[in-house]
Amino acid sequence: MPQFGVWTPQEIAGELDMSRQFVIDVIVGKTKGYTLNAEKIGRNWVVSDVDAKAFINEYRNFEKESYSPGEIAKAIGMTRTYIKNCLTGYSGRKDPSLIGEKRGERWTISKTEAERFIREHQKEK
Repeated sequence: MPQFGVWTPQEIAGELDMSRQFVIDVIVGKTKGYTLNAEKIGRNWVVSDVDAKAFINEYRNFEKESYSPGEIAKAIGMTRTYIKNCLTGYSGRKDPSLIGEKRGERWTISKTEAERFIREHQKEK
């Protein structure tokens, strides 16, 4: 939990089980889909309690409606590398066979897209 009514990127990252760098990337605008207001004090970023809690809620709500490559891999009995290759088009096809969104270093796949992909792979077995 934050001290003095502000959060550090490390505290936000810990709350969401993600990397500190992802939070900093959101702050500086390197990730699409998320925004996070912060102030730089010296070499350190700080985020107000209100902004930090809004970001945490937004991130958690998005995650509830999406899947990670690891979750999809487990559902179809394949590796995460295979799923990432499907996302990028490196699975032997020119076009990706799985549509997802890269947020920082993490891929997220919508619930609808994940269910479609899993159904298709279950038919192939």
